[in-house]
Formats: sequence, C-alpha cells, structure tokens
Amino acid sequence: MKEKASAAIKAAFLLLAAAFCLGMPDMVRTAAAEGISRCLYIIIPSLYAMLIVSALMIRSGLVFRAPGILTLPGRILFGMESSIFPVFTFSMFAGYPVGAGMLAAQTASGRLSRERAAVLAGLCFGAGPAFIFSCAAAQVFGDISAGAVILISSVGSNLILALLLSPFLRRLPKAADTGDKPELVLDAGLVSDCISGAGRSMAKLCFMVVAFSVLSGIFRTVGLVSAAAGIVSRLSGHSPELSQALVCSFLDITAVSALPQSGEVLLPAVCGLISFGGICVFFQLRAAAAGQFSLVPAFIIRIAAGVLSYGICRVIAPADIAGRVTAVSAVISPHAVRTHQADSAVPSVMLIIMTVVVMYQGSRSGGRSAE
Repeated sequence: MKEKASAAIKAAFLLLAAAFCLGMPDMVRTAAAEGISRCLYIIIPSLYAMLIVSALMIRSGLVFRAPGILTLPGRILFGMESSIFPVFTFSMFAGYPVGAGMLAAQTASGRLSRERAAVLAGLCFGAGPAFIFSCAAAQVFGDISAGAVILISSVGSNLILALLLSPFLRRLPKAADTGDKPELVLDAGLVSDCISGAGRSMAKLCFMVVAFSVLSGIFRTVGLVSAAAGIVSRLSGHSPELSQALVCSFLDITAVSALPQSGEVLLPAVCGLISFGGICVFFQLRAAAAGQFSLVPAFIIRIAAGVLSYGICRVIAPADIAGRVTAVSAVISPHAVRTHQADSAVPSVMLIIMTVVVMYQGSRSGGRSAE
C-alpha cells in the first residue's frame, strides 16, 4: 500500500508539473532562464574548479596518504578515519556538493560504509569562499568583513556538530580496511579524466538547478511562497517583503543576493541560511551522492547547523561590522535589484565548450583502447 500510495503521489505531482509547463509557458521560460543565469554566473565559476580538485584528491590517492600527524585531530576529536578528516576539512570550503561527491566515491569503492557516509554528508558540507564573500557579503552587506563572520559561523557550527556527533560516529560500522594504501598517481591522463568527470557532474548539477528553478516558480505561482512568508513575518516581525526574500533563499541559497539590505538584523539570518544550504542544495547533493547513501541524516544535521550558525553570528559579530552594514544599507535603495553576476557569461560558456571537447576526446580514446 505504501509503495502504491507513493507511486500515486509521484504520478500526480508529475502530471501537475506537466500541466503548469503546458499552461503557463511564460512562467516556465522565465524561471528556466533564471536557473540558467545562476548556473552561468554563480555555480560554474564557484564550483567547477573544486569539483576537479576533489576528484583528483580521491582518484590520485592523495586523500588516503595524508600524514598521520595531520589526521590525528580528526581521529581523537571526531572519530574520523584518516581518509575522512581531509575530506571534512576540504569540503567546508569547497562548495556544497563537493563533500557529498567525495564521500560517494569512497562509498562506491567500499572504503566507507553507507551508514557513516550518511552522517558524514551532514558534516562534510559548506559554501565556498567565492560565494560567501562575493555573493553574500558584497551584494547583501557591501562589506567583506561580513563574509568573514559568515565563514566563521559556518565552520564553527560544523566543528561543534562534529564534536557532538563523534560518540555516535564512533559506534557506526566502518568499511573493511585492508591496510593497503593506493598508489599515488598523478598524470596528464588522470587530470583529463577528472576534468571530463567534473564536467559531467557539473552538467547534472546545472540541470538540477534549472529544474528546481521551474519548481520554485510553480510554488510562487500557486501562492505557497507567499503563505510561508506570511508565517515567517508573523513569527519574526519582519516585513512581508523581507520574509518572502528569506523564504526564497531557504528554497535556493543563491537568492540571498537579492535580499533587501536590513543592516545587522539580517546578518545572523544569512549565516543560518548559508550554513543550512537551502532546499535546492539537497537536490544537488542527491545528484552528487548518486544513490550511495541516504540524505535524511544530512538534512537534519544541516537544520541544526543553521541554528548553531545563527547563534554563533549573534555572539561574534562585532559592533563595527553592524555599524558599517547599516551605513551601507542606508545609501542603497531598497527597491534596487541586486544579483551576483560575473562580468560576463563568456568564460563559463567557453569552459563548457572546452569540457565537452575533453569529454569527446576521452570517449574516442576509450573507444580506440577497447578496440
């Protein structure tokens, strides 16, 4: 019965989405264009390089050969294996889906159990500095110091949660360890493979972002976003406009760039939202995880991380940052539309073209080798 009910709900949802796409083409076109714009101007510039580096760290064997003195804090404080602590530290600064992708690679190889990976996915998580400083701090607050507060609160919440979850993490089953470390390999062929693999991963993420952008457009059209914003407004006392912007950021974290500037009042909320990641990020994590582990524990952990990050920001945010943020807010029109964009989409487009060329050459080489 449960399976039939689940299948019926999914079928009804797909039919409803198809009806919206057929009946409201203008809304779908606008929402899809917004998603493509975010991919070209935000996601590809901030994530593509990190996806390549993370793949190189795993496939070259570098992450498994970290000196014991560097992984000792992870084993003592957090109960993490020597191959996981580098992933934990790197993923907090690499961008949201990178950590999940690295964990999925280790899970698929049998080096990490699914249960541990499900918990670690909620800890190996973080926005990249490029997004924090240029999209959130510069666009919303006009002060790079706000980016430092956001980064510290996000990393701090991860460290606190890792400490709190360490007893539970130690009890989870670990993958069998043969004691053999993979050979360290780094050559031109491996780099080419990692570039093409990162291109495929980036394509999946971008398709997910565009699809979620259309889904968010449907939510706005049917009034779900306005209804949620009304609840937030009543609970927080914020204006309806600010509450709706916060709800949109909860759905898609890249929407923080369009938040109305409200001085120091908004900084803790932005810290909490960026630490949580937004619903769209979990769709990206699902694609990065490739079905290797459940994302339910990660979702719960990130809610706790958002609350902790909010509290940390309230404690550490210096008064001079609040004053500068308020001053900047006073000189910017609240009706101005601010979106984070690179100077041009041409570099991202050229990057896509070059990646397709590398993937094509790699497939041809693979085909000749098979022959």
